Amino acid sequence: MTIATRPIYLHVLSAGLIAVLGLGLVAAPVTHAAPDETTSESPDVTPEEAVVLQEAHRLAGEGNLSQAIAKLQPAATDQASPIVLDTLGVFLQRANRLGPAAQAFRRALNRNPAYHRARNNLLKVLLQQEAYAEALPVIDAVLEHDPDLHWARMTRIRLRLRDEKLDLAAPDLVHLIDSGIPPSLKPNVPGKGELWKLLGYIRLNQGHAGAAETAFRNAIAYLPDEDDLRVQLVQSVLRHQGIAAAAPLVRRELQRTPLRADYWRLLAGADYDADRHEDAMVRLECVRRLGIAEKKDLADLGDLLLDQGLIEEALECYEAAAALDAPPISRLLHAAEGLLSLARPKAAAKVLAAVESAKQGLDRDQKRRFRLLQVRVTESEGDSKRAVAMYQQLLRDHPLDGDLLMHLGRLQQQHGHLEEALTYFERAARAAPDHRAVALVHQAQIAVERGNYPKAVELLEKSLRAKHQAYVARYLKQVRKLLD
Repeated sequence: MTIATRPIYLHVLSAGLIAVLGLGLVAAPVTHAAPDETTSESPDVTPEEAVVLQEAHRLAGEGNLSQAIAKLQPAATDQASPIVLDTLGVFLQRANRLGPAAQAFRRALNRNPAYHRARNNLLKVLLQQEAYAEALPVIDAVLEHDPDLHWARMTRIRLRLRDEKLDLAAPDLVHLIDSGIPPSLKPNVPGKGELWKLLGYIRLNQGHAGAAETAFRNAIAYLPDEDDLRVQLVQSVLRHQGIAAAAPLVRRELQRTPLRADYWRLLAGADYDADRHEDAMVRLECVRRLGIAEKKDLADLGDLLLDQGLIEEALECYEAAAALDAPPISRLLHAAEGLLSLARPKAAAKVLAAVESAKQGLDRDQKRRFRLLQVRVTESEGDSKRAVAMYQQLLRDHPLDGDLLMHLGRLQQQHGHLEEALTYFERAARAAPDHRAVALVHQAQIAVERGNYPKAVELLEKSLRAKHQAYVARYLKQVRKLLD
C-alpha cells in the first residue's frame, strides 16, 4: 500500500487563472481621453481646423455629442490634421461607435505614424471591442515608444496569459516588478504583491519550482494574509525540495487552518515515505476525526490499519468509504483481497457487502473481481462444493480468464479431482500467458502424483523456459532424481 500524496491545488494558467486573480482581460483605462491640445509631438492644425475643433469641443461639452461628431466629419478628410481625425475618434468612442472610432484613429496614424496619442486611443478601442489579436501589435508599438506605460504592459501580460504564452508574459511581469509600481493596487495595474503572485503561478506552471518559491515568498511579504499564497508556497517547496522540506511549512499552516485535509495528507505522505507508518496513520485518523476525510483518505487509513493488524478498525474505515458517493471500488476490492490473504473471510465479506450496497455501479472488470472475491470468501469458509459451482458460473461468462481457471484448478486439485484440475490448468496455460509458467508447474505436480515422472520433467522444463524460477528449478532437480 502506498499513500499517493495528491498535489495541493494549482490554478491552470489561462483565462481562468486571470479570472481567479481578479485580472480582467481588458486592462485599458475606461475613461475617454480628451482630445489633445497641440504639444511637442502633436501635429499642427490649420486655422480653419482650429475653428472647427473649438466648435466641436463646445458642442460636446454641452452634451451634444452627435452634433460635435457631425461638425467634425466634413473636416475629417484624408488631408486633415491627425488631431482632427483623433478628436473625431474620441467623440465616436464616447458615443460607443467603436468601429468608426477605430477607423478614425487608424486614419490619424496613417497621416502621422509618430502621433502616439492616436495609437493609445486605438489600443483602448480595440480592447473594448475584444479584438485582442489586432491589439497585440498595437501594444508592442505603444510600449516601444513608452516602455513605462504600465497599463499597456499589464494588458500585454493578460493577453499572453490568455493565449497561454507564459514565456512571453514572464519578462513583462519582471519589468513591472522592477519598475516603480507601489505596493498597493492601482487601477488597471496590480500592486507588487499581485505581480509577484502572478509570476509565481507562471513559474510553477512552467516547472520552475525554485523560482516560483521565491516569487511566492515575495508575494507573501506584500500580502501576508492571503491563504492561497501560502498554499502555493507549500506546493513550490514540495516540488523544488521535496516533502521533507515542505513539512515544516505545512505544520505551521495547520496551526492556522487545521481543517485543511490536503495538508494532513501531505504530512501523512511524508511520514509514509520515511517508513513512519504509525505516524502516517495518526495523521489520517486526525483527518477522519475532524470530519474532513474523503474516500481516498478512508481507504488509505484502512490499509494502514490493516498493515498493523487492526482488522476491525480497518473494516470500519472501508465501510465508511463505501458509504460515500462514488466510493473507491477498486481500493475496496483490493482491501477485501488483503483480508482474504490474512484469512479473515468474514471481514472480507463485510467489505464486499458494503461494495454491493454502494450506489455507484461496478464496471465490467470490477464486477468480475467482485464475483471472484465472493467465490473466494465461500471457498475460505469451507464450502468447496458451492465454491466450485460459483467458479464454473463465472467461467461461463469469462471462459478465457486465467485467474478463474487457476483458482478452479487449485480447488479441484486440493480435493483430489485431478482430471478436472488438469483440464483447468491446461486451459490456463493456453489462454493466459501470465499464468503459463505456474499452470505448467501444477500440471507437473499432478503428473508426479500419478507417478508419471518423465511427463513431470517435460512440464517443468517448459515452465522454466516460460519463466525461470528458482523453486521450479529445485523441484525439477528432485523429480529427476526419482527417474534414477
